[in-house]
Amino acid sequence: MTAEMKKDDPFWIQLDEVPQPGLLLDLDLPQEWQTGVLGPVYAPADRRPHLRLRATRKLDQLSVEGEVELRTRFQCSRCAEPQTRDFHFKVAAVFIPASESELSPDDDDLLLEPDVQVCDYEARSFSIEQPFVEAAVLNVPAYPLCNTECKGLCAGCGANLNTEKCSCKKSAGDPRWAPLAGLSAVLKKQKRQRSSGGKKNGTSKEKALTANDTNKKVRKR
Repeated sequence: MTAEMKKDDPFWIQLDEVPQPGLLLDLDLPQEWQTGVLGPVYAPADRRPHLRLRATRKLDQLSVEGEVELRTRFQCSRCAEPQTRDFHFKVAAVFIPASESELSPDDDDLLLEPDVQVCDYEARSFSIEQPFVEAAVLNVPAYPLCNTECKGLCAGCGANLNTEKCSCKKSAGDPRWAPLAGLSAVLKKQKRQRSSGGKKNGTSKEKALTANDTNKKVRKR
């Protein structure tokens, strides 16, 4: 990153230039920042993302508390209807030199806060952007929805099931299975016929045996 780029980067910090009361920032971020973080699914809307933060220094440690507001445009991933939605998320992070493997005992209270990220830096000038990028990714859904109850589109006619009824005709099933369905009906019918015939007159085999016995008796006489 060049010196000019660092100068224009709102997340770039000169540690030795952070004043004792702290560094306050309240500004709009470029829309390109939002696009770079969220990708093409969430397009910037009619205003730029806004950043507010306060950075305080204690020796070589920098504590950052901030928040970002985003206004996005997207298509619902179920019904494809265009939507506009605002997102707001907060960030809390502490930056320590990379040479220090952990916080000092005096800073153990920071570890009690589950949302505080511990980051490290190499040089006295560094970017504090990463915690804000991670917060944006975690707080904005990967698959946008107009609402969690969205019914989506009919796979057959494409109707938006949130606002209209499906115009597809009800199908008895996959037409490829129709021959088997007919065969099943024939087999069931034959089974009923055999069952019914056996109760009234006996089976064909039983009839043949009965007739054979009768002929034997006639010949003996």
